[in-house]
Amino acid sequence: MFAVIMAGGRGERFWPWSRGNVPKQFLKLTGQESMLQETVRRVSALVEPSNIYVVTGEAFGNMVQEQLPGLPVENIVLEPVGRNTAPALGLVALLLEQKDPKQVMLAIPADHHIGDEDRFIATLSYAASLARQLGAVGTIGLEPTRPETGYGYIERGDRPLEAALDLEVAAAGVPGPDPVGAAPSAASTSFAAQLHIGPIPNPRDETTASVASARAAFATGVFSDRSGRGEDSPFVYPAAYPVLRFVEKPHLEQAREYLRAGRFYWNSGMFIWQVSTFLELTERFLPKLAGSLDRIRGALGTPLAERVIREEYPGLESISVDYGIMERAQEVFVVPASFGWDDVGSWTFLDRVLPKDRDGNAVRGCFVGVEARNLVVHTKDKLVAALGVEDLIIVEAEDSILICPKDRAQEVRKIVEKLRERKMEQYL
Repeated sequence: MFAVIMAGGRGERFWPWSRGNVPKQFLKLTGQESMLQETVRRVSALVEPSNIYVVTGEAFGNMVQEQLPGLPVENIVLEPVGRNTAPALGLVALLLEQKDPKQVMLAIPADHHIGDEDRFIATLSYAASLARQLGAVGTIGLEPTRPETGYGYIERGDRPLEAALDLEVAAAGVPGPDPVGAAPSAASTSFAAQLHIGPIPNPRDETTASVASARAAFATGVFSDRSGRGEDSPFVYPAAYPVLRFVEKPHLEQAREYLRAGRFYWNSGMFIWQVSTFLELTERFLPKLAGSLDRIRGALGTPLAERVIREEYPGLESISVDYGIMERAQEVFVVPASFGWDDVGSWTFLDRVLPKDRDGNAVRGCFVGVEARNLVVHTKDKLVAALGVEDLIIVEAEDSILICPKDRAQEVRKIVEKLRERKMEQYL
């Protein structure tokens, strides 16, 4: 199994601390590790270090090496320019294709907070086994806890997939990582067939009870009662569902409707597929990108590789893997999950993790408020004083200050665009 960690470091996500300070300062919210280090440590429980890759911009290459000295240098994939997630993952997929095109590839952002790491790892392991055996594309859908307007949503089908897992493993617990090079088991069937039939008994499993147990687990939407690492665990795992559609960030009333419906999940931005499946889908839905990747593929392993990447990359379409592939693919499943997830790419994260004063203000730094309520304040050196204001985010950096309503925190990219229009990139 391969893990690809996306550490873009773009100002659209982290303004005003986007100049290399993110991993060492703002992202140190849960301990002494940066979020990149936390992400690598988490997936190391599932993937060998030699199979962990980080894709980021050239400006962040040295920082990644400094923070991850145990990661092979060749596993740090540098983009000459940022072109969103589809080209970034395509570039890494070319490298993984040379090692094992049939191996499962996990794509995970580096800017997520995870509360329950055991459940997180078990969920990814389960999703990876499904992706391998169904030959389909998977994603993790996070069970919503509030009507959030800052995230995209995933709508699932009503009936869970009776997924064709290796029942011998399923009877013992959550399936662990598939062995490198292992072929899908005889229990596998096509994704489409899973909509209509139950799992095929594993010929290696001679006990009728284990087959019946596995069938019952899928029928009730619950999978396994063990952690996958040989330890007893109280966790239960939901079955996967076919994805009906991906939904853009909704307005508040739509978000409330999604919460009431019970079949919508937050789009985590985590994706699971076989390397060959991803490259095939790229050819089908993003032929221009596939053409550029094909030219890069031909140069890999030669002295021309770096030059070809630099020539091809600036002309690539800037497109997300969500829009370019996931929303267009037919055979997509979602694994519902709840493991204490939060998106640290938004300043409202501080509102959920910092302790509040009696007026509901979440504060880091020196702050004085008079009739000031429900603020998020982050200051480094200066005093922030607020009078008669509510529901604002106030963030001070070395040479810039961000002020915006809390309910518009996801729109910070508009400021980034304005700064670029005015040739003020020094503040990004």
